[in-house]
Amino acid sequence: MDKFDIANPCTATYFNQEGHIIFDPCVYIQRYQATLNCLKLEQFKKKVNRIVEFGCAEMKFFTYIKTGLTDRKLWVKLVDIDEDLLLRCKGHVHPLLMDHVKKRENELNVEVWYGDVSINNPNFKDIDAVIAIELIEHLYPQVLDEVPYQIFENLNPKIAIFSTPNCEFNKVFDLEPGKFRHADHKFEWTREQFKDWCDHIIVRFPEYSYKMEGIGKPPIGYEIEDVGYSSQFALFVRNDILDFLNEPYESNNDNDVETAQNKEVVPESHVHCDGYILLGTIDYPVFQDLRSKIEKIIDEVCYHVNRYKYMEEQFYNLDNYRTEIPINLVTQACWETSTNEEEIANIIKERYQVENNFIIIEDEALDFEQQDEGDCQGLSFFYIAGDCQP
Repeated sequence: MDKFDIANPCTATYFNQEGHIIFDPCVYIQRYQATLNCLKLEQFKKKVNRIVEFGCAEMKFFTYIKTGLTDRKLWVKLVDIDEDLLLRCKGHVHPLLMDHVKKRENELNVEVWYGDVSINNPNFKDIDAVIAIELIEHLYPQVLDEVPYQIFENLNPKIAIFSTPNCEFNKVFDLEPGKFRHADHKFEWTREQFKDWCDHIIVRFPEYSYKMEGIGKPPIGYEIEDVGYSSQFALFVRNDILDFLNEPYESNNDNDVETAQNKEVVPESHVHCDGYILLGTIDYPVFQDLRSKIEKIIDEVCYHVNRYKYMEEQFYNLDNYRTEIPINLVTQACWETSTNEEEIANIIKERYQVENNFIIIEDEALDFEQQDEGDCQGLSFFYIAGDCQP
């Protein structure tokens, strides 16, 4: 678990001229970013697609999911007990104009649910990640007692993320002992109390391990040993996932992620569940690229060869009247299409003259009628005849 880097070390906390404490960035943003960092961990890239956030409130964290996890298909369920708040803020998850102009490459389905975290919902199947940011301190004891069983037994996610205030930090806010940061908080735990809660979870559910982090460091004048961090953060990971991650893994197949995601089961029709109401379902617009992988690489290669030829004069050899582009520049520039540089290099050699690892483009009269339009389908408006040889 120690190999997972979660919190952002590049943060600052200080008092302004009025004596108010300032977190830079805001501590709620630090919590969101730490949560997103967990979901974005390279080890989880092919394993976290179905996400449930309990206590989503105004659904602010969804923006981080939408913009930060574009590399995979996503099924996101947002749950809160405040139905009025959900109805007022439901528009926050609707696609923006830009989402229609620049469509996603992978599916994104969002469901907004009114519901109780302590009640099992049969519609929540095959969940990969459960998120509960600053939630548990709002729960009454009888509800909180049900949370570990509901999440770790019923949902059994691959990862689960919790954060909660650290009451030892309250002296930094000049709060009197026993005073809470929010009127709806039912409790605020010390670091030891939160650790005990996490320890009890892995005793009841030994198939999990966890790592704790702190979010929102104290300002100068306060020591972490004395007050800790503003928020406490715990990442739980199922041990079978950890075992898989510890195995050596090498992939030469750039379609591994796509193959893994395509195994997702098509969502079934929703079933009635007492204590839950589905308030809305949104499917984001998706761009369907029907080109094969080879066609994508060819188009990408053609684009970058033309870019270097017509926008970089440094590659033009005045002595030989030709353009000479280092082949490794093009293979590296195509990283979004393929990470296999040898595969890209072989495609380049099939379509271009290559000498001593340089792509050679001789000056010649341009004949647009001889250009094979099928060679450069996706980005043809960038291409000049003769640059993408058949």
